Amino acid sequence: MHTKFLSVTVVLALLVASIVSTGCGSNSAAGGDAGSGNGGNLDGGSNGGADNGSNPRDGGVNCPALSGTVNGFATLAGDSDPSGILVSISQLDAGSYTGADGFYSFNCVPVGQYSMQFRKSGYEDGIAAIQTYAGGNAQILDHAYYPLSPIELSRGTRLRSFQNSGFWPGAAYSLSPNAGSVLSYSADNGGALFLATLDGQKSRTLDTGSISSNFAYSPDGQWLYWLNGSTLKMGAADGTDVTILMSNVSAMPTFAPDGKSLAFGSGTNAYLAPVGSTTVRDLGPRSTSCESSFSPLFAADGTLVWKAFTSSNYCLPISLHLTPSDGGPDIVFPTVGRYELSPDRQFLAFNDGYCAGPSYGCGPAEAGIERVTKVGVSGPVMVGPGAAGDFSGGAEVFSPDNSHILYATTGMYSYSYPLVIAQTNGGGSRQLTSNINGCSLFGFSPDSGLALYAVPGTVTCDLIAAPVDGGPVRVIGANVNTNSLGGSCGGLCPGAWLFTGNSIIFVDGLTSFNGTGQLKVVALGTGVSTHIASDVGRPVFLSADGQQVLFGIGSYPHAGLYLSSVENPAPVLVGNTGRFGALSPDGKRALLYTDCPGTCILKVLTLSTAKTITLASGVSSAAWAPDGHAVAFVTDALDQVGTLRFASADGGSSTVVAGRAMLLEWTSPNSFLGRRVGVPAPYSFQNGLYLFPAP
Repeated sequence: MHTKFLSVTVVLALLVASIVSTGCGSNSAAGGDAGSGNGGNLDGGSNGGADNGSNPRDGGVNCPALSGTVNGFATLAGDSDPSGILVSISQLDAGSYTGADGFYSFNCVPVGQYSMQFRKSGYEDGIAAIQTYAGGNAQILDHAYYPLSPIELSRGTRLRSFQNSGFWPGAAYSLSPNAGSVLSYSADNGGALFLATLDGQKSRTLDTGSISSNFAYSPDGQWLYWLNGSTLKMGAADGTDVTILMSNVSAMPTFAPDGKSLAFGSGTNAYLAPVGSTTVRDLGPRSTSCESSFSPLFAADGTLVWKAFTSSNYCLPISLHLTPSDGGPDIVFPTVGRYELSPDRQFLAFNDGYCAGPSYGCGPAEAGIERVTKVGVSGPVMVGPGAAGDFSGGAEVFSPDNSHILYATTGMYSYSYPLVIAQTNGGGSRQLTSNINGCSLFGFSPDSGLALYAVPGTVTCDLIAAPVDGGPVRVIGANVNTNSLGGSCGGLCPGAWLFTGNSIIFVDGLTSFNGTGQLKVVALGTGVSTHIASDVGRPVFLSADGQQVLFGIGSYPHAGLYLSSVENPAPVLVGNTGRFGALSPDGKRALLYTDCPGTCILKVLTLSTAKTITLASGVSSAAWAPDGHAVAFVTDALDQVGTLRFASADGGSSTVVAGRAMLLEWTSPNSFLGRRVGVPAPYSFQNGLYLFPAP
């Protein structure tokens, strides 16, 4: 591994000459068996090179007046033997190995500023700037001067340094799609965007200024885009060919699913451009008063779906534009209330002909007509009555096979919201219920055969199942949990329920919206309900094969963590007070945090056997390796920062990777990104983004 550090120009030629004439001794601990002297040559000297140096442990000899010492201690994260660390001062070509206690020393070092490097197989780090003093020991220069305190080396490679602590997970870095490089931002000195390859061999500052988290790779990883203030810039993935694409841009661009084009807003207009090209197409006016940022959608065929506002005074109705990817003319629907793409991005549903009345810049008040079109293939068809109300999006749901759509409609200025189901081919529609107000939760079963929706109940909402072909409607749950259960599910299901096969899992019997209730599984075909457990709170998880369900008794922290078969419920206690972590990538194991709150014990649960393995105690956060063979986690943390460790998912002792660190994410089965936080001073010189190997 190789790490680049900031080099600081050192010293006047007269002082450099003094090194040549008198020597710059470098010593390990007194009496050690690895030392150097005579100008720092690693093959010279003995007993720590004390024959010509000024080691504070053994007296030493006289040095030039304008010189001092550089001595201190270095240790290794997770290793009790700090000997054999190579310590070097780059500008002087001087090096020394640490002794048994980690001590190193350089003597007769001319007054000036230097950078230092520390290396041992599997470990490396460095100090960007130190200041030496006449007749005294060097100090760390990091916005202020601090004693040269012990430095702990991590097992990783520093990809970039930060001069402050303003870098936190999820906000200021982006991995390339092929995990070969990383973009990161820090607010140092007014802000800087930095590009580094994950092998640590290449790094560069791309730009400085107000960038924050406004940067991204193109979907193919070949191009970089970022906003500096309101100026949109682009460059090649290696950081070359940087150019300004457009000024006065309101938000980061939206990329097409195929990665071939991107769209963004600038000023009052919308723009479209091929990825990697500076050729920009002006699509025409949008509105900045109703939408300061620009949030377009791309259909599967590359058609851009975007909105303009027809009135400068009111934000409804909108003018909906479909811009073909081949450069053809736009298809425009001038009075649209809301719109939604299907999850596969092939179909578009929208409310056409909406108007709130003459005072809103259109004709008579009209709820409009609900229409659906297959983008780029056919014109829109009428599927049912219009819909009024809040048209911010997300109010139309397609069935998994795109044969039907669910949407809420209402009379003008009414507070009741009837739910309508319609065939997307225009074959007919019908009202399922007269009011879902307060229970805006609806979707379809994975096989598209049932519409599922919630209506007001006595406490929360009741869950209803209605066949899409018009068969009998059944109430399958009373006073259900309408919040997200926190697990994943198949099909187009909201997070308040989970699907497994042809059954649905949910919590009902709540006595308050945020309370606990009865966890049950209902067979959608027969309506048969099976009780799993009582007093269940969120979240609830389902294994990848849909055969096991994980849940907690009571609100968080759960009084107990349980695992149960879905078909033959028999809950098994797998952990005391705590919470569930993530499922493994293959869905066969899960992380448990038990004996919480406070410090937690991290365990791995095998779902098929209900057996657990303890990995560590005092754990605050953890993440699976992409192949599920290992877990990285942080112990003894304060504000997410603690000791970063690695362990096999099969158990055994853990390996310390770094101190004062936080886990970001795995980049491959063999490495993960993390951040070291050198707080408090004088350790802030270790602030930085690191790539850690999985030992």
